[in-house]
Amino acid sequence: MLAVFVLSAIFLAHFTVQQSKETATQNIGSRSEVSQLSRHIRESLLLAYSSIDAFLLEPNKNGSIEKIHASLNSLEQYTNALLSHQWITQYAKDINLQSLPMYLNDLSISINELVEIRKAPFQQFPSLAISSREMRPYRNSFNSAMFIAIEESRLGVETDSFGFEVYSTLIETRHYWTQMVSNYRLYIANRLGSFNELALPVQEKSIESLNSALNNSLKKLTDLDAQSKLGFETSGVLHQLIDSSKTWYLGFEETKKMYQTGNWRTDSKILSDAIDPQLRLIWDLLHSFDIAVEEAAAKDIKLLTLAANEQEKFLWGVSALILGLIAISFFYSERAIFGPIAKIAIALRDEAAGRNGIVLPSASSRETRDLIDAFTDMKMQVRSRQLALERK
Repeated sequence: MLAVFVLSAIFLAHFTVQQSKETATQNIGSRSEVSQLSRHIRESLLLAYSSIDAFLLEPNKNGSIEKIHASLNSLEQYTNALLSHQWITQYAKDINLQSLPMYLNDLSISINELVEIRKAPFQQFPSLAISSREMRPYRNSFNSAMFIAIEESRLGVETDSFGFEVYSTLIETRHYWTQMVSNYRLYIANRLGSFNELALPVQEKSIESLNSALNNSLKKLTDLDAQSKLGFETSGVLHQLIDSSKTWYLGFEETKKMYQTGNWRTDSKILSDAIDPQLRLIWDLLHSFDIAVEEAAAKDIKLLTLAANEQEKFLWGVSALILGLIAISFFYSERAIFGPIAKIAIALRDEAAGRNGIVLPSASSRETRDLIDAFTDMKMQVRSRQLALERK
């Protein structure tokens, strides 16, 4: 019974340790797989972001767009593999990884929008669209009207006593206009090229001053027209000059407001308002997932430690029980077997010495009873032989 008990205890301890070992090994393998998938997702994100930077610097560079799309495809594949892993359903229930595909889909949409915008300069730089579609027609209209007025006033300088005053005013007006347009071009080039952003407010003030001087010159022409000093064609195109310059300047005001509010680059706005926040959401979610993996690892270590402690307690208990059984067996054997045998040995010596009053112990076990019965039979046989000898 003691042997069966010891073997059962050893088997139970081995089974428990083996089960804990298999569970820990399986969890370690699963954590390694999901951690690798998480790392692949991070690497794909970094590759996508670096590919976007390369594309923004050189949109026409071969392979940049393909790298972006390849990174997005890798993100989708690794995400699907991560979400379908069995470890996620068991140990990452508290983390909303199901929102990861939605975040990645939003990121993909924003990146594709950025790529399309970067291919179209007018979409990337709205100020260029304003300059080309809104301001340039009025600039051409002003230049055409100014050309007509100057040509007419040049002919009237020699024939009209007021011709020189009109001509000089027109030349002055054209000068302010030309300077204002030139300064606006420098202003656009400085902003788009980011050559000297600190000079932008100075350039804005310069354009505003030139516009004020231009308006004063146009007012002089209006006064001359009220005095009937302008030629027929010049008087006819005066409103065109005023309206064109005013509308052109409204375009400048719109561009200036766009630059001052930071909305002068659509791609930059998409990066700051869409792509960067979406990346932060994904990174935060992956960070929470990494914490869950670490907590699961700590939990496994705790379970293994607990199992080891339980096995230690169990082995100590088995050892104590075995020692108790040995002690009980010893005292039982001493009382039921060894003590009676010693008394029987004394009885044998007394019998051999011919002493009377031999007291046999009580039979407390089968072995003792057999020995007492054998001693009694031997004693009776000895006495029978002695009696037989005495009769002869």
